[in-house]
Amino acid sequence: MFKSYMKGRVSANKGFTLIELLVVIAIIGILASMVLVSLNTARAKGKDARIKGDLSSMRGSAELIFDNHQDYSTVCSGGTAGSVDDGARKNYADAVSIAGAVDNTSAWCTVGSGNQSWAAAVTLVANQNTYCVDSNGDAREVTGTGNPIVASGLGGGVICTP
Repeated sequence: MFKSYMKGRVSANKGFTLIELLVVIAIIGILASMVLVSLNTARAKGKDARIKGDLSSMRGSAELIFDNHQDYSTVCSGGTAGSVDDGARKNYADAVSIAGAVDNTSAWCTVGSGNQSWAAAVTLVANQNTYCVDSNGDAREVTGTGNPIVASGLGGGVICTP
């Protein structure tokens, strides 16, 4: 008699309790938030890689400008749209746009006096350091914020902070 009574009750109580469902939902929520945090970090690092790539491409464009004019006068300001002179400015503008930077606050591009040197820098997204490239071929991440472009002392030239 006991077996038949229990047999009927067990089949009537199938399913999950409200507490069990809430615990599962809470665990899923915690896991989802962990995934979102790591995705934001990956996005920021991706933006930094793109900024570094744009600034490194700027170096090649600047050398094309130098070959055409024997100076770097249009590296930061650009030239006619679509011309060789406009390439470096576009690379710089792309890097500034990706970083969400503002000229002379978190992005800098400077041509030295005599137009024989240049340097450009943009504040990175992930760690707020600054990435700087210059006409000497240097490309480096400078710790901290602020303009890392300094006078080289050689005829009014500019370089990234050594």
